[in-house]
Amino acid sequence: MNVKKFGKIIEIISKCNDFCILSHLRPDGDSIGSSMALYLALKKLKKRVCVVVPEEAYIKYDFLLRYLDTRKSKKKTIISIDTADISLLYNPENLKIDICIDHHITNKGYAKLNYINCISASNSINIYHLLENMKVKIDRKIAECIFTGILTDTARYKNLNVNEEVFKISSILYPMINYNNLNKKIFKQTKFFFDLKCKILSRVEYFFDDKCSVCTIRLKTMNKCKEKCGELDVASSTLVIENVMIAVTIKEESENFFKVSVRSNGDLSVLELCRIFKGGGHKNAGGFFVKGELSEIKQKILSSIKLNIENF
Repeated sequence: MNVKKFGKIIEIISKCNDFCILSHLRPDGDSIGSSMALYLALKKLKKRVCVVVPEEAYIKYDFLLRYLDTRKSKKKTIISIDTADISLLYNPENLKIDICIDHHITNKGYAKLNYINCISASNSINIYHLLENMKVKIDRKIAECIFTGILTDTARYKNLNVNEEVFKISSILYPMINYNNLNKKIFKQTKFFFDLKCKILSRVEYFFDDKCSVCTIRLKTMNKCKEKCGELDVASSTLVIENVMIAVTIKEESENFFKVSVRSNGDLSVLELCRIFKGGGHKNAGGFFVKGELSEIKQKILSSIKLNIENF
């Protein structure tokens, strides 16, 4: 990794003393992991720093967020982490973004200073290289954070974004952590969650000779899950089924407002579909938010997918 790529970011970090780290709405393991890894590194450098995440993040990732202290920074330098677009950022105070560190191919560079490496399988890998170039020693806590980001964004090394770099960094961090314990914390499920997931998946619809699956989760179910176990993630569940090339999960966030997650296998890209609805992500994993009637939204999505599959 070329130090020059991080040169300006390292220069700012060395000069400034107060930082605020922001992640995206409904943060996942990579968002929390990369945010907390940077937070802990800045604390090692005796910087004042805070991490701003929605309360729901504590339900699943309290084992990392417990490392936060209660002191607040003066928020002089704002860093966004793992967020492809400013509209997706959890930014309750509408702070202006000074630095963005991300790995989404759809990121157009909305901060004053942007480091975007879409080759990285997880944004935590970008943070790993940043700390490496900053000469910050990675301890057990930082290793847990980075490893969490890698495990979640690669789905335990099952996703197509897995490459040699993923295994190389994992092998370096592995001796520092208790892998079995960390793995259990990240992927544990309550009986309530497991039963709910089974009910949802039992109602999955299939289209185009079973090449496309659509999972719809209504508001009542979403609210139940948020109360008891946080974010409900079933987006990739049906991709293990024979013939399924693309999986769509439509979650009702509020009345007539939906979050759509799209996943695909192999060389079939979901980016074109997500861009149609002003969303983004990666080649095989993306998403967007959309308003309207569920039946109309579903039909628009299926029409776009049909063209993708026919042209594939």
